[in-house]
Amino acid sequence: MRPPIAHIENVWFEQDLDADGVDAPPAFFFGPSDLETKDGAVYGPHAVASNIQRIIDAFDLPPSTREDLDATIDRIDRLDTDAAIFQTGLMFSRRSNPVRLCFASIDDRERLIEVLRGVGLKDRLATLTRIVERIPEGKIAPCIDVAPDGIRTRVGFECYSGTSPRRTRSFPRLVLDAFRDTGRVSSTKASAFLDAEGWAELGAHGGLHRSINHIKILMHPDESIEVKGYLALSRRAAPSFHDLVSEEPPS
Repeated sequence: MRPPIAHIENVWFEQDLDADGVDAPPAFFFGPSDLETKDGAVYGPHAVASNIQRIIDAFDLPPSTREDLDATIDRIDRLDTDAAIFQTGLMFSRRSNPVRLCFASIDDRERLIEVLRGVGLKDRLATLTRIVERIPEGKIAPCIDVAPDGIRTRVGFECYSGTSPRRTRSFPRLVLDAFRDTGRVSSTKASAFLDAEGWAELGAHGGLHRSINHIKILMHPDESIEVKGYLALSRRAAPSFHDLVSEEPPS
């Protein structure tokens, strides 16, 4: 029998820093391993439910937490969608320990709505559709929280550009512009975020490159909207002159 970690390729931890006196473990995020996808099979809800079961079997969890997660696993296993899941989070520090499912990005809007309907968000579909329609053309990765009592009404949409370099540079600005009227996009913060892309510590052998990874649109239970930006940092080899020119923003 393979150890639980054999079914996981990457692990991320999210630690809450704003709650004094709360002794909660960090959220545990993971993606599938090659064992789950080597035959071209979709890593969907059933495979995720199995992986969560392997993980919690390896943890010494309090009985109440284990009970919550067992009920949540059953709900995930019964989700009516064959959409692929990119990342899963065990949110130990949240009330009733929900599981966050981050689906792989989708560029077909009808397919996206079909996935939202299949995971049990039929009652919120009209509102969610209006949000989706505002997002400029690109790829959208929906994120949902599953709890013992059902799907939470907090829904996230991670927005990614297509493959065109020019489109990649303009897409974050288009998304932010589309949601400025919500009152949740600060012009000052948005400008600083958009201007953050580029090189730092660049020398003959390379440097630190900053790039915008994605913009996330969150719809909360009260239907208020929150907008977040995610910046990626990576060490890279020194770029060629052609690469530096191609990274200049379009006129």
